[in-house]
Amino acid sequence: PALPLFEHMDETGPETDPGLPALTRAEDVAEDYTHLRLSLKGHPVHFFRHHLNETGHRPISALQDTADGRWISLAGLVLVRQRPGSASGVIFATLEDETGNANIIVWPKTFERFRKTVMRSKFLAVTGRVQKEGSVIHVIAQTLMDRTDWLNELACGHLIDTS
Repeated sequence: PALPLFEHMDETGPETDPGLPALTRAEDVAEDYTHLRLSLKGHPVHFFRHHLNETGHRPISALQDTADGRWISLAGLVLVRQRPGSASGVIFATLEDETGNANIIVWPKTFERFRKTVMRSKFLAVTGRVQKEGSVIHVIAQTLMDRTDWLNELACGHLIDTS
């Protein structure tokens, strides 16, 4: 017998459009990242790039052209946080933006100043010194700022799709 929930449906015809508003590209990407942790439609940091550039935050790809010892500000999604027992309290983090990945080193004294930010951030802004040795590049963090609230705004559609 037909179930009451579905008895009004025509099994041979198209589904009725529920009339929901379409997601913006930014909302679509935010939903993908919320549920899948990736998106084929874009990268969340892309939607903040104009503002990040205006506030002096360079794309992660700029690390390639930044000299050893220079200061740089970056921002990206936190992919990994590690605090190996053999590292004497040093935190290693990997950030990702729409241009690449960056290895961040947080020394114990910096970690103590920014403990909550380091441990909770999903979207992190970092200012620090570039350390290069051969093809390996790290940023030694001096200041860190949690920008996770920006991701929440993106998911709610409060930002304009800049693409």
